[in-house]
Amino acid sequence: MLRTGVALCCLLALSLCAAAQKPETTPAQPDPLVVQLLAQARQATASVPSLLAPAMLSAIARDELGPGRRRRHETSGADQPALSDFRAAFAIALALPSGTGDPVLDTARVQVKTEVEQEAVAELARHDEAVAALQLTRSADVPKEPLYSQLIMAMARAHAPETSEQKRLDALAALVDECERVTGAFPYRGVAALLRRADNPGLDQMLLVQGGYQWAKQETDPRRIEAAVPFLLAGHRKEPELDQELQSTIAAQLSSLRTGPLTLSQTTYTAARGLLTVLRLLDPLQAAQWAQQWPQMDLSAGGQFRGRFGLQPRRRFQLQLPPPADAAADADRSAQAAAWQQFRKLVHEAESQRHRNPNGALALAGQASGMLDASLWPVALPEAVRVAAMEKELGDREDAAALLESCLDEADRQARSDDAAYLNGDPDALAGIAQDAGRAGAAVLEAYSEAARVDFAATAAHAESAQFTLLKPLVLARVALVGALAAREAQPH
Repeated sequence: MLRTGVALCCLLALSLCAAAQKPETTPAQPDPLVVQLLAQARQATASVPSLLAPAMLSAIARDELGPGRRRRHETSGADQPALSDFRAAFAIALALPSGTGDPVLDTARVQVKTEVEQEAVAELARHDEAVAALQLTRSADVPKEPLYSQLIMAMARAHAPETSEQKRLDALAALVDECERVTGAFPYRGVAALLRRADNPGLDQMLLVQGGYQWAKQETDPRRIEAAVPFLLAGHRKEPELDQELQSTIAAQLSSLRTGPLTLSQTTYTAARGLLTVLRLLDPLQAAQWAQQWPQMDLSAGGQFRGRFGLQPRRRFQLQLPPPADAAADADRSAQAAAWQQFRKLVHEAESQRHRNPNGALALAGQASGMLDASLWPVALPEAVRVAAMEKELGDREDAAALLESCLDEADRQARSDDAAYLNGDPDALAGIAQDAGRAGAAVLEAYSEAARVDFAATAAHAESAQFTLLKPLVLARVALVGALAAREAQPH
């Protein structure tokens, strides 16, 4: 195998060769208001608790890339600010202390570090920044095997010029070697992606598969055994002459699962089902015999987990104030539910009539708008924005603008409530948000997103002046994303 320094040189050579093959393109100039919003979003992350800042910055970077550019395997000049933000998020996550003595916060910190650092490596690798991704991988303070797998997967999917193909394959072999040496683990997911390629001339695939089988045979953790299953299947398809060794590997893994401490867990069940799926391709009779070793589980083909074993599901958090618990509040909620159903009915009827009966739809939208009060606003916010959009579409711009402003005011009120509820120093609340940041403030973000589609400039101005802290970076970035997508769609094709 190649040494680490040579691997880095190969990665760099591949990147340069690939870049030389890309046509010269001049990215469209971004909307200055979008740039301004994103800059303010980055600045706003400095005001949120340090535990949340890395995830916030990663979310901003995702919005900067947008849904289209996140899926492609190339880099343009327009992507560079987002990739810089991923690097910055990685650095902030790396700086978080992992051991403070508070088990709740420590668990949250480890999760934040893991998710942010893995995402940064994945995005850099996906956008042909393999050298930078490797540097981050080497400096990471979370389990590194998934990071190496991300790198290998990204490079396996890349299409290098013919003159650089051998360098790419040498670099891939070097990454596998470095992962084994540094982490003491085999990058199953990455090598599985490599093996699934149609052809890898110049790569000793048999040696790679044999080495992976030896690693897999030693695994005892059900999670690692489960992670190895796609590699085992890819190895069987790529190197069927090694099936006898593969069968021996699967038998060793099943034995480990059968005698391990988590023998009746969901993780063990998933790992065992995966192994038996591969084993059925090799020896259906032996697979049936192994399936009988777990009578509490249905490990037959098409079976389902029937037990009540394993770890409890992770608690889900969402930014919302706890509801009051007295009898009067119960009555209020019943009245609110009835009003909510009536409001939704009006909105649905208005939307269904807006093309065939615009005047009737506008009247229904006005009725729905008139129902909004202090009890209905908290649950009807996204739908209220849709009403504003409908009024604008049907020509009632004055009422649409007024309703849109009211919607954003309500979104701000909810965001300030989140600040009061979660920025009070309670470590459990803060840890809960950190562990489920993807769902934080979903209603507020949806409201701002929809409002920006209705009137980007007005929504941007409102977001810039909004007085809340926790969701401010996400709101600014989401409004910027809507503006960027609208500008992109307006460009001539």
